[in-house]
Amino acid sequence: MNHYKEKIKKPALVLAWGLYDLANQFFALNIVSLYFVRWGPKIIMKR
Repeated sequence: MNHYKEKIKKPALVLAWGLYDLANQFFALNIVSLYFVRWGPKIIMKR
């Protein structure tokens, strides 16, 4: 029985890490896009 749990555990960990990484990428893109919208025009207007 314990061997069966170990077989399932690894794919579940990989899936969990993949979902975490995907969510982290969405969060980072959201923060960058919100920051760039405010920062970009300020840089352009200074020129």
